[in-house]
Amino acid sequence: MQLPQNFDYHLTPAEQKAIERIVPLHQAKIHLAFRANFIYENKEYNNAAIALSEHMITICTPGFLIFTLKFFTSFHLFKITSISTLDDRTAVIEYGNESITICTPVCMRFIRSILRNFILSNPSLPANLRFKFTCHNMDFFPPFHPSLSPSQIFQFTYNAFCSYYDTTYYHEIPMFYHSLLTSGNCIFDLTKLPLKILEYGLQDSAELRPITSSLVYTPFTYGFVCNNFTRHDIFQSIAPIIEQNESIRIIKITDAEAVDGCVQIAHAMENSQNSNIVYWDFSKNKLTDTEAFTAALSTYRAPVKSIKLNFCELSDLSISLLFQSITANEYMHDIEEISLLGSRINAYNADLIMEFLQEIFHNEFIRLKSLHLSYVSNVGQIIAFISQSGFQIEKISITNTNLSDSGEVLCDFVHNAPKLKYLCLDGCKFLKEDMLMLINSIGVNEHVEKIDLSLADVNFSSDDFEEIFNFFSEKIPLKIRSLVLDGCNISVDNLRSFVQKSSDFVRLSKLSLSRIFKEGTPNISYELSQIANISTLESIIIRGDDSHKLGKDLIQLICALRISPTIKMIDFSNNNIGDIGLRCLTNLVLSCTNIKSVVCDGSHPSDFSQIASYMDTLATDYSLLAAPLPVEDIFDLIVGEEENLMKRRISEITNLQTRLENNLSKNRAREGVHSDLTMQDDEILNEIIDKATVDLAGLLSNYELKTHAAITNVVGLPLPFEPEMKQQNSIENDTEDTENNNNYVNSEMMEVVRENGSEIDGLQTLQFNSLLIRRPDAAERVGKAVHSIYLYELGESDSYDDYDEEEENFEIEDEEEPKPSEFNVDDVEIEEKDADEENTK
Repeated sequence: MQLPQNFDYHLTPAEQKAIERIVPLHQAKIHLAFRANFIYENKEYNNAAIALSEHMITICTPGFLIFTLKFFTSFHLFKITSISTLDDRTAVIEYGNESITICTPVCMRFIRSILRNFILSNPSLPANLRFKFTCHNMDFFPPFHPSLSPSQIFQFTYNAFCSYYDTTYYHEIPMFYHSLLTSGNCIFDLTKLPLKILEYGLQDSAELRPITSSLVYTPFTYGFVCNNFTRHDIFQSIAPIIEQNESIRIIKITDAEAVDGCVQIAHAMENSQNSNIVYWDFSKNKLTDTEAFTAALSTYRAPVKSIKLNFCELSDLSISLLFQSITANEYMHDIEEISLLGSRINAYNADLIMEFLQEIFHNEFIRLKSLHLSYVSNVGQIIAFISQSGFQIEKISITNTNLSDSGEVLCDFVHNAPKLKYLCLDGCKFLKEDMLMLINSIGVNEHVEKIDLSLADVNFSSDDFEEIFNFFSEKIPLKIRSLVLDGCNISVDNLRSFVQKSSDFVRLSKLSLSRIFKEGTPNISYELSQIANISTLESIIIRGDDSHKLGKDLIQLICALRISPTIKMIDFSNNNIGDIGLRCLTNLVLSCTNIKSVVCDGSHPSDFSQIASYMDTLATDYSLLAAPLPVEDIFDLIVGEEENLMKRRISEITNLQTRLENNLSKNRAREGVHSDLTMQDDEILNEIIDKATVDLAGLLSNYELKTHAAITNVVGLPLPFEPEMKQQNSIENDTEDTENNNNYVNSEMMEVVRENGSEIDGLQTLQFNSLLIRRPDAAERVGKAVHSIYLYELGESDSYDDYDEEEENFEIEDEEEPKPSEFNVDDVEIEEKDADEENTK
């Protein structure tokens, strides 16, 4: 296809306005718009108009009226499979299963801009996944090295995937990611994103796929977490991270109301070349396809430490596949925790558990230390084998199981357990005599210095509990650290008796009395208030449910806790404490600097101002570390409101949530707490997070996190730390004069912008210093990582142990993958044409 020598590629002003209307609205800028001829499906089209925006190529043909255009096709840069230039005016673009040949005087400028935009759209994409590019003259494509910050790499990628999936770009997400990097936080916790973005029930929630797709190749994210937010699509969305990300260690998706997605996760596990995830938690999701996940564990090549599938309503087949998989796969033999609470263990699966225990018994080191099962058949056989085989079990749960015939075996296990720290018998049926014998076994076991005991929903009468409490005081007063009695048949008199004996329990730090009492019970308000006199108590949990809401009877206890010098954690959720109760709780947090965590969702305040006041006050507290958003109360107050009022309320909640989370982040950093996760008393999880934090600190020490490229203007975005600004489609003014310019951007855009001090300055140092106090080996490990980089730069080492640095550029060392700092046209696999050679990658 030949162009006339006098072919005019300029668009008229009317055509420019027309093509602005046709380019998809999610595109912020039109970088290039021109006239061209093209061939599509062997048919030639003349005098067409082509526009390049940051992620899209849009093609229009002449309309029926003069100077009008009609839409022909458009495609995303991510769909391009190859580009080949034939001469200075002609190029062939293949995308999907289609091909288009474009001929125009500004062809080289057009292709150069495509390469620039593609590199900026996914800077960390490995070269082997980028499209093929062949050219007739390399002089048109000089090196391209924008100094993108790690935050910008995520931001640009997220923006590109938003357009790819045709969904809204939320600038709060790149800002959140930037805050993670500047504070040294290795966990991407969706729960910390603004409510309007995450929760399905509030207008237009964010599409998750752009977020997860942007995390696929980032080396700075070690955990992906979401808890207590409705996201039915979350398991499908995280599959690419599981398959491709080399850093990810933790997947914790709980109570998201997801029902499927395990098939996609299993496929990702089977195809993953980087099996690094060692912590899996899908609890409280009633998944219908868990068989796929549990089967995939048979071939997953990672030393998994923990598998939690609590209250997932697992099928018998899922449980069978789980234990068959971890028995057959040697990588699973060092597992430390298995938790399947809420699912039934039939006789066949109980035998499979025995086979697994027998298999790992032959290991040199048996690392299993936590086992949590429910509705267990042949439970005595399992307990007896654990007891007789010398397993170093630290935490064990046998719930909702008939222990009438296994009481003696259980007592024998408890009597001899060398490292027992936690025993949960929630919902079990056994005789009072067995319970008393069990308490005695704890008392005589010299290895047990302190124990967490959970007896929720056990089948004892109030008279039985009186005797049990006496036995606690007599046999194990120095050993009880935590006691959970949720849902038990405890009377007000029992409560009074227990509190009176509490002075004997010198190590009692946690007490849970949920789902027992309700408003109006005689004397309950006063007796509850006496709990504040337990001198060692650090955590008090009294959650309500539909039948047990304490209402105003809880207020006296809230007020009494102001005198407690030890209380740190409070959970009074779902109790309908109302406006007065919420204000009292707020005042309690402000007046007690020892309080670190407060949960109060389900308080049911009368109006929105009460919630706003609560969050606003907590956003100024200097000691609080965790305060989950009262999602239920927010929903009750704003859903159903008139649309404009609802939007205003959501905006207010977003601002309050941002302020509160920033404040909590600062407080946590001072205390050396990485996130809410480290407050969940999960030693396995804490160990993984600590190690990941050390690795991240070593990695981030090589980058100036607050130095960004001015090239952000090319894609019409604010800088990662700036508030979002509205952008409008517009054709760049320099289009007419730069068809022969070999530069990708003007010189100003190649400059850098340095971020000023922000509200979260210093969090990374504060947090890491606190970690050094807790784990003295952390500094040495980071020092070794930095030293290996130094040796590599001197040429004295062949690698840098997974860390890399070259001036200000962002690099990851890998033999087959590109270095993200090398934003070179070569990264798009450019090859100079040779008539004697085939085009290769």
